[in-house]
Parts: sequence; structure tokens; C-alpha cells
Amino acid sequence: MKPGEDFVVARSDRSANPSPNPADADLADQVRGNTTFACSLYHYLADTDTRNVFFSPHSISTALAMTWAGARGRTEQEMAGTLRFSLPQEKLHPVFNALSLALDSRAQGGKGSDGKGFRLRVVNSTWAQQGPSRPERLPRRARRELRGGALPRRFRG
Repeated sequence: MKPGEDFVVARSDRSANPSPNPADADLADQVRGNTTFACSLYHYLADTDTRNVFFSPHSISTALAMTWAGARGRTEQEMAGTLRFSLPQEKLHPVFNALSLALDSRAQGGKGSDGKGFRLRVVNSTWAQQGPSRPERLPRRARRELRGGALPRRFRG
């Protein structure tokens, strides 16, 4: 696959906001929502699969927040309910940026239980069907705050 030929990366033309400053109450509210979503998803997966279950709730929530940024109307409301997003879009995206930056900062100079350094990289993107509903329309604010992109792709023949 080659960028430009097989897919286009839709990214903000501005660098990520290095210091999003969400209100403490907004941050705490979304952390509660993310925790509730993660626990609900874990219980669902554990009840339907007898094998070991491993997933990244933060990555799932962040990738779906990118999708939610382009949703409107009933879809926006249903996604917010399922994902436990209680904040409006203009507040939620800076909160996710702050959470991602906090995770990134924990890896700076961090040491594992063996005393050796480690790296933590959180990378998320969404893939969207090419066509009239284009990922380039993803609001700039969300692209900037969520530090990700949307990759349009033909999913059919």
C-alpha cells in the first residue's frame, strides 16, 4: 500500500496541541466514563469468550472519539451513550489529548520492574470508506486534539 495511491492520510495541518488545558472536573468525568466503558466491554468480552481477553480500552475509546468527531444527530447521541462520553465535543477532545499526553509522559525516563527503560507509544487512526462522507471533513479541532488521522480506503472490490 502506498500513501496517495491506495489511501490518503487526513491529518490536521497544525501540530497537536501540546498543552490542552481541560478543566479538572471534565477530566475526572471522562476518566469515569472511560473506566465504565472499559469495564462494560471487558465483562461483555469475558462473558462471550472463554479465552484470555486483552484489549486497550484507551485506544478503543480514542479511535472511536475520532469517529464520533464526525458524527451528528442520532448517531452522535448513540455513540456518546455507548462510549460513556458525557462531555460535548468541544470539551471531550481536549480531555482525550490530555489523557494521551499523560500516558506518553509516563514513559519518559520510566523503568520497568527489571530496572530497564521502556517505551510506550499510543498510536491510533481510523479507516473510513472513500466516498461522499470524506474523512477530510473530520473537524480540525478533533484531528488536532486527538493526534490521529483518518485513512480513506475502498473496502469493496
